[in-house]
Amino acid sequence: MPVHELAVLGAGVSGLALAVQHTQLGGSVDVYERRRAVRPDGLAFILQENGLAALERLGLRDEAVRGGRELTEYQLFDHRGNELAQEKLDNCVGVRRGDLIDALLSRLPAQALHVGKSFVRFGWSAADRAATAHFTDGTTAEADWFAGSDGIRSAVRSQLFPGHSLSPVRVNDLVSFAPTAALGLEATTRFSKIVHSDGGLAVGYLPCGDEVVWFLQFDTFQYPCENAAAIGLADFCRQTLAGWPPMVQRLIEATDFTRSHLWASTRLTDPLRDYVQGNVILLGDAAHPLPSVTSQGVNSALEDAVALADALADVAPLADYSTSRAEHIARYIAQGMSLQADFLAPVNGDPVIPLARSASKGRL
Repeated sequence: MPVHELAVLGAGVSGLALAVQHTQLGGSVDVYERRRAVRPDGLAFILQENGLAALERLGLRDEAVRGGRELTEYQLFDHRGNELAQEKLDNCVGVRRGDLIDALLSRLPAQALHVGKSFVRFGWSAADRAATAHFTDGTTAEADWFAGSDGIRSAVRSQLFPGHSLSPVRVNDLVSFAPTAALGLEATTRFSKIVHSDGGLAVGYLPCGDEVVWFLQFDTFQYPCENAAAIGLADFCRQTLAGWPPMVQRLIEATDFTRSHLWASTRLTDPLRDYVQGNVILLGDAAHPLPSVTSQGVNSALEDAVALADALADVAPLADYSTSRAEHIARYIAQGMSLQADFLAPVNGDPVIPLARSASKGRL
């Protein structure tokens, strides 16, 4: 089994997971992150069956979900408080991004992480293979392979595939946290969602350990948010959700909006079908940004990391990584567009669970 030297550009979930698995398979790795620190704050995720299976491969399933909460039930209401649907959930866990990042960092050698390294360009060899990665601070990195895991607005992707642009954003998510104790939700294992009957506006909330993560999902055409400062986000929630059920008002009042994150969900107008160019490979959001309504962004990123680590270790052919993952992602995107259309439309008599199922099993 070959031992490759790998440079990972981006220290998000996909990049760190790849780095951990690559070292566990005997490879050498360095991770380069543009920020001055790997911040474990931010969003929360719903880990589904495919993401949990990838964490099992990493030996991190128990550690990653320890601070989270198993989700056993989904319940849907309209904004007037009428129950629309209730279903059981299997293999779903609500986790904070910080807990997942901390678990991954715990398995990465400290000397492998390099911060303050913002990627600019590659230096290519005569054989059309990347020889060096260049950073804004004037330093470079050499490796056998380079993995671009630098997020939705990937600088690596832009250099490899400059003709692939991001689609216009219509649906945004404002993600916030509130203490479970303040809401009386210490024991709940339910993922709840409240939707406006006319479509285009929803609130979802689920437990993640001692906090509840909740999100305001809104059609920016109908509900423009013009002030992204904390006070502006709080006012936007109060005004947009005036008259909604008491739990929504309690969520707003229990929230510190300085911790909130406004997420502009998007995708590539022309999705990539090949994530490999020479010895440079894309994974996670850099390869295939997904609509947030799928809740598959982190799960598919973890799948990418395990599949790519196997390919680099010659456990599986590298060509299969690109082909297989692109096929899976095409299904996630299709499910995401269907779920987004459902979200934007008035509520009908057959609402669906707003999660895209693992691509091998279809929608929940």
